[in-house]
Amino acid sequence: MKITFSQELCKPKTYHCPTCGRVFPRHSSLKRHLVIHSGKRPFKCFIYFPYASKLQRHLRTHSGERPFPCSMCEKRFPEKGLLMIHERVHTGEKPFPCTFCEKRFASQGELRLHRRTHTGERPYHCSICLKSFSRHWHLKTHLEAMHSEVVAGFTRKKFPCSDCEKSCNSAAELRDHQRTHTGERPFQCSFCDKRFALSGTLVRHERLHTGITPYHCSDCGKTFAQQWTLTTHMRTHTGEKPYSCTQCDKSFVAPGELRRHTRIHTGEKPYTCTDCGRHFSLAGTLRNHKRSCTQSKKESGTEDVPDLVQAAAEEFSQQDLVSNVSSEVVTRHGYSKVEFVCYICFTLFLFLGVCQSECALYS
Repeated sequence: MKITFSQELCKPKTYHCPTCGRVFPRHSSLKRHLVIHSGKRPFKCFIYFPYASKLQRHLRTHSGERPFPCSMCEKRFPEKGLLMIHERVHTGEKPFPCTFCEKRFASQGELRLHRRTHTGERPYHCSICLKSFSRHWHLKTHLEAMHSEVVAGFTRKKFPCSDCEKSCNSAAELRDHQRTHTGERPFQCSFCDKRFALSGTLVRHERLHTGITPYHCSDCGKTFAQQWTLTTHMRTHTGEKPYSCTQCDKSFVAPGELRRHTRIHTGEKPYTCTDCGRHFSLAGTLRNHKRSCTQSKKESGTEDVPDLVQAAAEEFSQQDLVSNVSSEVVTRHGYSKVEFVCYICFTLFLFLGVCQSECALYS
């Protein structure tokens, strides 16, 4: 494309810094910038403001001046806008509504931070381990706790718990931890009566009510309410199974799966039926058992169903127990409602699919 002399004249002139290459639209801007490379410090700080009023507000951060007092308490503020936001604490005014849920906020800043709990936005990134955070002070705490050895100006400081031997990386982490001792649950769900010890747990819980799923799988398009569920799901695409059993050669995509599998080796059964006293290794197995246990009691008036199933199961070899899911045993003993039996944990099921899926956990 041919450039005419008139077009060349219309091009805006720019000024380049010979040291770092930065480009400026005005010579005065370049001149101010060059002071940085000169090593001179003629001013207290190197921040420039377009208006005198903004400069005055900034200078208060150095002087500590707070000329705007609250008429309802003793607090004072360096800016009128900060005073107005503070006064809403007294009046209860919350003029900024969230478009994702029913919550309202006293300031746009609070709303902006809250919206990230819905959108999953994490604009603050750690340049060392690539983790991201929704708040800048979360990033600062992360740098202090995890990278203090390699980040200049940060020193690792520990915050010990007075009730146990745990030591936390920040005052906020210590405060959250201490609720495990006090039982305090200050964060209440705005949709139901549940309360939580951590604000993050509340945020994840409320997504069950709102249906918001801000985490997207780039491979299949599925969406998830929590980051860790997306991470676990992504392993179904990559085939990664980072959690290996130390007692056999099986591996799993999530630590919870490994934990449940390990109980096969240890024999641990932490879940107990309050109706018949039987123990189970999985919470889901207990839930399914309670349905059949309660149903059997109501219809037959007996509590001996587990013993009958155990006796019937002894008629089969171990191979039969693993490979066959049948209704013959229960029919033989005259139970018409409870149709299927898991021959490994001897749990009664009303549906074949549920029984087969439970058996698969042990096979």
